Order: sequence, then C-alpha cells, then structure tokens
Amino acid sequence: MVKKNVDLQGAGVLVTGAAGFIGSALCARLLSEYPGIRVTGIDNMNDYYDVAIKEERLSRLSSDPHFTFIRGDIADKELVTRAFAQCKPDVVVNLAAQAGVRYSITHPDSYIRSNLIGFYNILEACRHSYDGQDMPASGISSTRPARAFTEPTRRFRIRQTIRSIIRCRSTRQPRSRMS
Repeated sequence: MVKKNVDLQGAGVLVTGAAGFIGSALCARLLSEYPGIRVTGIDNMNDYYDVAIKEERLSRLSSDPHFTFIRGDIADKELVTRAFAQCKPDVVVNLAAQAGVRYSITHPDSYIRSNLIGFYNILEACRHSYDGQDMPASGISSTRPARAFTEPTRRFRIRQTIRSIIRCRSTRQPRSRMS
C-alpha cells in the first residue's frame, strides 16, 4: 500500500478537466477512497474528441452525492471565481488543457485560452481564495499569508512564466528515431 502524506477525508477538492480520461479517473478514485470528500469537477466538454465519451464518464461520477459538476471553461475568470466561492476547495488539481500538437498548429487560440489563460485564472483563484488567511502548509513559504502583487508585478511574473515555459520547450532534445 502506498503511504499518503495528505489526508483528504472530508476535504473539498476541485478538479479541472474532470470529464477527461485522467480527470474522471482521479475524481472516481477520490470519491471511492476518502469518506466525506467533496469533489467538484469543471470541464468545458469541448468536441476535441467524442463528447459522448465525456458524458458517459460524468454520468458514472454524478451518481455519487459528493460529486458536483460545473460545465464551463476555465478561461472564463468569473466562472472560476464562482466555482471557488461555491466549493471552497482545500485542494485544486488542474488537469484541464488543450491537447494535441497537430491541433495546436491549426487552432492556437484554443491552446492560449485553456493552457495559459485558463491556468492563470486557476492560479489567481487559488491565490485570492487565501487572501488574508494562512496558506495550507505545503512548503516553507506557504505558512505565511498570501502576498498581494501589484498589477505591473503580476504582468511581469506572467511574462516570466511564459518565457520559462517557452524556453523549456525549445531546449528539449529532439527524440531520436528508432530504426
């Protein structure tokens, strides 16, 4: 048995990408392993692949009274803010992302909305949900109250993060082709 370092019994967990393969499996496992857990799933139910598959996964999850589903896009900041206010998560797992390298070439806006703007909205909601309170202890610096950043500082940090993501992707070694 795997030793767990976090007790999620009775916790509120927000899972984005909850209708996806990994997101739905995570929700199902959380609901089955932790009594009293409250799981809220968010998914935009896009048609990148068959929506019926996503709906079938959600129908299995919806039979549990501790599961709540919110249909929406994490790029919608107000939806994310309402979701945080509604479920008051103790833990947030962001699995929402637009996948597919080829698709990204023909639909770059989908990637920017989900993978950058959506992720930013989740980070901001996490930060604001602890304003004036102690952050949950997950590291040394997280035992202090959240710091509010000015708008120029926030923009600088976002640009820094985006540059580091681009830098990491561009410095990867190409895969060697096996013959």
